[in-house]
Amino acid sequence: MTMERKILSLDTDADLTPLYTTRAQKEKDSMHPIIATSQYARKMAHKFVGVDSHMHSNAPIWHNPAIKINNRVIYWPEWARQEIQDISNMLTDDKVTPFTDLQHQFQLPHTAHWKYIQLCHALQKALPVSGHALPLSPIVKHLVKWKNCKGLISGLHGLLIDKKFSVDTSIELKRWWDLRLGSEYEEEEWDDILDSYNQGLREARLKFSFHKLIHRWHWTPKRLMQAKLSVHSNCWRCGTEDSDIVHILWECPKLSSFWKDIESQVQSVIPDMTKLSAKAVLLHDKSTMPKMSKTEFRWFSTAMGVAKLCILRLWKSDKSPKTVTWLEEMFEMAKFERLIYKLNDSLEQFHQVWNGFLR
Repeated sequence: MTMERKILSLDTDADLTPLYTTRAQKEKDSMHPIIATSQYARKMAHKFVGVDSHMHSNAPIWHNPAIKINNRVIYWPEWARQEIQDISNMLTDDKVTPFTDLQHQFQLPHTAHWKYIQLCHALQKALPVSGHALPLSPIVKHLVKWKNCKGLISGLHGLLIDKKFSVDTSIELKRWWDLRLGSEYEEEEWDDILDSYNQGLREARLKFSFHKLIHRWHWTPKRLMQAKLSVHSNCWRCGTEDSDIVHILWECPKLSSFWKDIESQVQSVIPDMTKLSAKAVLLHDKSTMPKMSKTEFRWFSTAMGVAKLCILRLWKSDKSPKTVTWLEEMFEMAKFERLIYKLNDSLEQFHQVWNGFLR
């Protein structure tokens, strides 16, 4: 079995242990780019969810830098062969399992008692203080639950975003956008906006671009000056001071002709479409488009995402994007989406979303 197939078959951190049968094998595997990347990804994923990658109930006992005897990580093949792999195998009610119970459960010989004492001592030093349970790993829980199921990766991505994007951060962002756009979003309305890129966008670039925009990650002239990385906050296109992301993407007077053309194109596809607004363009706020159907909103979200990408590609330029560039990008996006819909055996839905634009 190749290393790639081994890695693809892993469910938990403890599943890495059988690959490390000897120290030489461990050193060899640690140099392999796939297993090294897998270890790094697991470590960072657990960091995102606030769990120590070495000290959760599903963490491996063997080759675990948090569990050492004589300052060295351990691996006992005879124990591993008896299915003692992760920390939870050694615990009962958040306490180390008595040797007699462990011996009966895993068929350990009497001669294993000395190693049991050594391991208990190592675990007691590594485990949380008495009264605090070892945390479960939401990452491992998700991988086990969704193994071989559709949506495993997207669900994991959603889990990481939910953990990283705290309630406090959401409230802070809502406050900024309310103040900047003169809006007063209710919590449910704001949650819908945060989720709109999942509902309306399929292409990864557009999703990431919307995520960056909503979180204000772009280094605008105003942000650069606030960070003392620039001496002024003037817009690169029009020279207006205090140019933030709303100005760069929407308010800049040099973009008015571009957005007017985009509005005309959108209205030719969605006749009931009202005039474009900052809320509709930047936040994909469905409340500004009450008559828009679900399929129309999906196309509209894509159209707005592509338009913003056209602007962002000329980030520090004094030029404005051209409508023909937007049209070319939209046709390329239609090819991509048609392929995705075809792979999902839902070409009829593709036609419902895109026929108004393609005809």
